[in-house]
Amino acid sequence: MNTDPHHTLELLDTLQSLGFDDSAFVVVHHMPVTIDRHRRYCMKTGEFQVNSKNALVQQRLEIILAAFKAGGFANGSSELFYKLARDATVKVPL
Repeated sequence: MNTDPHHTLELLDTLQSLGFDDSAFVVVHHMPVTIDRHRRYCMKTGEFQVNSKNALVQQRLEIILAAFKAGGFANGSSELFYKLARDATVKVPL
């Protein structure tokens, strides 16, 4: 498991460029926060603890990106990313 917050930032960069937004992010995060707020947290944090809530958020983001790529989508809608986020929380529960 990767516990580097900078990896979360990379995942968010990629996902946001594909259409991932706050409506999907709130599904995978353990608190109702925006992507920008989580980015600020990641920028000032040295490392996530293994199996911490933020490490699990990162895992869910990885699952979303992998599912998006596996689905062969070019760009995603809010609805698609919301569904992928819900699926990721089933695989890695909150």
